[in-house]
Amino acid sequence: MIKNDSRIVLILIIFIFCNFIYLWAERSNKTVDIILRTGQGGFNDNRSDIGKLGGGQIAIDLKLTKYPLALSVSGEYYTNSPAPTNPYEISDMTVFNLLYMKKPFKTDRINVFAGGGLGWLKVPKDFSEDKTNTGMVFDLEAGANVRVIWKLGFYAIYKYLYAQKERNNVKVIDFNEHIGMIGISLNLSF
Repeated sequence: MIKNDSRIVLILIIFIFCNFIYLWAERSNKTVDIILRTGQGGFNDNRSDIGKLGGGQIAIDLKLTKYPLALSVSGEYYTNSPAPTNPYEISDMTVFNLLYMKKPFKTDRINVFAGGGLGWLKVPKDFSEDKTNTGMVFDLEAGANVRVIWKLGFYAIYKYLYAQKERNNVKVIDFNEHIGMIGISLNLSF
């Protein structure tokens, strides 16, 4: 329940922030690009009974139009079930990335990006949904976003995720993962 509440709060914050940006930018030329992304993906993990973990992402990318750098904030999870209890599942992850974004062709429809950042994650502790271990996460990602119709598009990302934490000489957080993800995007310019 707490996990779902934090996602709802994140979505509301993003929505309110976008409205403020929209109202501010309505009075000026298009100076800000905002990309809202939501997608699904996963990675292989031998600790899981099925050998892999599935997950999802909701993200916002903020970029000043005249500069190639964007700030990206994402909320993610990678689990085998709606109620994660295993220490190899990521029940909640927030990552702040600095991305280099480029439109490699003359069209504004295709946008490629690459960058990295850091954040924090939570993994279940003692096979309990309520108890968690929290740690730092390092993230690298590269991908492409293609606007298909109007302001809607599709994106694909490759991510590398690294997080390690020991407590009493026991690894309580242990991730060194290659993640693939696809999803839809809403591309706005103000």
